[in-house]
Amino acid sequence: MLALCPNTPEVWIYANCGDPDSANWERKWVLSQHELVVSAMDWHPATGKLVTCSHDRSAFVWTLAGGTWSPQVVILPHNRACLDVKWSPDGRKFAVASGSKKALIAFFDPANNWWVSRETAKAKSTVLALAWHPSSLVIATASCDYSCTVVSAFMEDVDGAAAPGATPFGALPEAGEAIAEFEASRAWVNDVAWSPSGGALAFAGHDSLLHVVTFGAGGAAVMQTIKCPTLPATRLLFLSETALVSVGHSMNPEVYVAGAGAGGGIGAPQVWRFSEYLDKRPEAGAAKAATGGVAAARAMFASKATKGQSAAAAGDGEWMKHQNAIMGIKGFAASASGGLRAFSTHGNDGRIVIWEVA
Repeated sequence: MLALCPNTPEVWIYANCGDPDSANWERKWVLSQHELVVSAMDWHPATGKLVTCSHDRSAFVWTLAGGTWSPQVVILPHNRACLDVKWSPDGRKFAVASGSKKALIAFFDPANNWWVSRETAKAKSTVLALAWHPSSLVIATASCDYSCTVVSAFMEDVDGAAAPGATPFGALPEAGEAIAEFEASRAWVNDVAWSPSGGALAFAGHDSLLHVVTFGAGGAAVMQTIKCPTLPATRLLFLSETALVSVGHSMNPEVYVAGAGAGGGIGAPQVWRFSEYLDKRPEAGAAKAATGGVAAARAMFASKATKGQSAAAAGDGEWMKHQNAIMGIKGFAASASGGLRAFSTHGNDGRIVIWEVA
């Protein structure tokens, strides 16, 4: 199944999505509990529960039973729009990023059959995105105050006793307290992502800088900053411990890889670098280029509007699979090594694209 929001308060869920021809997909359910546009959603792969949040400040947890999707109320003590939502890997909690300058960590209250939440310490501005550590005990938040913050999400009444060594940070404080903060970005931070092991954290700013933090014993951090070759990223995804995908306004997924630095020996920190674009330009002659008249004028206008460049400098971009900014990225298929061998992207052009990687 596929869940999407057509930039309205509704969520559309499609069945028969295994068919390679999307014309055969069936829009089977429409979820319409929200009053304003749905800003984010997340589907947990093990529990099958779908969580949605909206600019109307609300969130709902949806469960499919007997062919019907039923919503559960989420109590969120804030007064601004919800902007992002993510399930914890174990499915017992989820977190919501909010315009109220904080994130909220929600868990189920069986006595009342609803979800309640705890607030994290306030940032200086809107929290745009968040990511869960693989242990389900820590979250990282991306904020408009130019910072990326690591926050405890440990709740003893939900998680039980925290396993020693589950995170790089040792004993964890109460949920909501900040553990570490990074302010390397010179602009608002658009997204944040953890590596599969939780030993590295990446965050991307609107200044086209990508930062990768590697944690050692006791939470000691080493950060590397990379100048991205194109426009700012909006979303990040680790494919493995040594491969990271960045997507955004360049409309073409960028792959960054980690390898040994110059003169680095055994145990030396890895150095991240740009590797390649995943969307490749067709061979010369495989696609028609705009050579004159209306087609050439249209190509020039599109290039100036999207990249601020003339068509002569940018080249014809109609060969790219996305024709507008990529705003979301999700893992699609796991690899035998525990990483990802495929992921999906969706953009402001209304397209969903699945990318196969080696």
